[in-house]
Amino acid sequence: MKVFISSVVRGYEKYREAAAEGVKTLDCQVVRSENLPAQPDTPQQACLREVRGSDAVILLLGERYGAKQYSGFSATQEEYNEAKKNNIPVLVFIESEIKPELAQEKFIKNAKDWTSGIMVNMFSDSKQLKAQVIKALYYLDRQRNTLVVEENVTERAKNLLSAYNVNYRANYRPRLLFGLVVSPQKQIFRPSDLDGASFIEKIRMCGRKGEPPILEEHIATEYIKKAIVIK
Repeated sequence: MKVFISSVVRGYEKYREAAAEGVKTLDCQVVRSENLPAQPDTPQQACLREVRGSDAVILLLGERYGAKQYSGFSATQEEYNEAKKNNIPVLVFIESEIKPELAQEKFIKNAKDWTSGIMVNMFSDSKQLKAQVIKALYYLDRQRNTLVVEENVTERAKNLLSAYNVNYRANYRPRLLFGLVVSPQKQIFRPSDLDGASFIEKIRMCGRKGEPPILEEHIATEYIKKAIVIK
């Protein structure tokens, strides 16, 4: 998994490092704002893009809320909001025995109220935090990969295709339209993967096999991307 670590940075370095060590213990990829390469985007744009491209977000909450941005939220809460908007699991870890700022107190209440299927954890030191991160990620991975027998797999596949049938009927030329359904239901591609040139070329190669080929060279990338619906 690709895991984004979200928190205030100043004064929280040791906890961010402890969380990162926990992520690495499970052979997952760590993403942190302080490790992002130089790029033309603003720090806000870069961090929110990394949140969208992650499989999980670790949210570390202490006393400080952080500086408010133009949105009225701190950078940490913007990252949390972005994860929530994109249905990315958020693992919440709250420092114990603290007196949070008023804005941070509201943020903590908001994070606790969000039902994500993952328990909120309290920590008092780096060692405890690392152990809790490992445990939470382990259970998240098990939850994502639990074998579930789905009775409606065929129906789900049909539903994926129904939204596009009208557009394709208007064109008399043959078209290949397919829906990919996974059981248990889980994300198998990040949205950013669909923009990769190599991924699109692999789909084109699959479609060009045979005489005549199923897909033709001139078919636009957007048509292919619309035909591949990931649920």
